[in-house]
Amino acid sequence: LCDRRQRQMCIETDFGETLLVLLLFEPRGWRRWTAVAAVILCSGAVELVQGALGYRSKDFWDFVANSSGALVAVAVAPLLQRFVKRSLR
Repeated sequence: LCDRRQRQMCIETDFGETLLVLLLFEPRGWRRWTAVAAVILCSGAVELVQGALGYRSKDFWDFVANSSGALVAVAVAPLLQRFVKRSLR
């Protein structure tokens, strides 16, 4: 099982991945949520594979941490886009 610091890294990792996808491709509407769902599903798949490996463990709370990082990125991406566009003017 992961400790608190490792879970924080999971949140930061999926936050970064999701934010990168949202900023690079700027998906709108259902495509934005499809991108977020893809990151969350990949996170779940990683947890399942870790459990199957034997020397790693799967943890539901790691999956929750990963998912919350992805969802926070959805809220932050538009704010960051506005900031960047204003600073480039």
